[in-house]
Amino acid sequence: MNFFDLHCDTATVAIKKGAGLSRNGLQLDLAKLGEHRLCQSYAVFIPDHLRGDAAWQYFVRCHAYWQGQIAAADGMTLLQYPTDAKESWQDGKNACFFAVEGGAVLAGEAEKVSDLAKCGVRMLTLTWNGENELAGGVVAAGGLKPFGREALRRMEDNNIIADVSHLNDESFWDVIKAAGRPVIATHSNSRLLCNVPRNLTDDQFGCIAERGGLVGLNFYTGFLREDREHACMEDILRHAEHFLNLGGEDVLALGSDFDGAAMPDDLPDCGALPMLYSRLTDAFGLTISEKICYKNSLDFWRRYDTK
Repeated sequence: MNFFDLHCDTATVAIKKGAGLSRNGLQLDLAKLGEHRLCQSYAVFIPDHLRGDAAWQYFVRCHAYWQGQIAAADGMTLLQYPTDAKESWQDGKNACFFAVEGGAVLAGEAEKVSDLAKCGVRMLTLTWNGENELAGGVVAAGGLKPFGREALRRMEDNNIIADVSHLNDESFWDVIKAAGRPVIATHSNSRLLCNVPRNLTDDQFGCIAERGGLVGLNFYTGFLREDREHACMEDILRHAEHFLNLGGEDVLALGSDFDGAAMPDDLPDCGALPMLYSRLTDAFGLTISEKICYKNSLDFWRRYDTK
């Protein structure tokens, strides 16, 4: 079975442990996948306390380390075009590409967008939880700033997709108004089912869908249900069903948040992905299950990169 995951924090956690892609003791450990194949977006997380050149240099160090780990790993292909994952899978390999979580990486310099593109970054989460030079995050006030508008234009010119997970509502709608190309919420669930600001309202989900975007289901217990200690795989199905009822058959994807959040007891790491696929298939059928697990992501990237 193939899987395409829009978000994890594995690269940032691994550098602290001096670990690689496999047998690393982390939630995303490629050795746990067995014969299954994965295309993974590895995000470099920029903490909110880093600003200016310190944020940029932090990215440079993390990117260099993880790029080296990818090169040293057996059976892994680093992609420029994520839709090419299907060729890697046909060759029996996993695939990956880079993202960044936190627009502070730009250090307030729009020219750094092209530098990110040269590093192979294909998605940028505009904020983490706080405010930065681009916009306000979920725990901050204020919307998209003038620099954020300029950065968004440059991102679209450089084929870097705006990730709206972590934006507050004002920033979200500002981005929607300013964006000329589709956006992604890489790791966000339904706010109606779990009322936390990191999740999407029905209107937000519908807007992303109408614009041809993508939404990755987040496995974090705190975004699955408000009594997070009881969160389980069934809650992922509840969020999927809700979004499907909003017309999300071609919009839903996986956005695990592995190594960035607490996972449900019955989905502790990537080794449980085949069980999730089985549960999705039982609930929604083979066609929709495959769309969620990988086909919608492949189709999105094919459309995006051919425009």
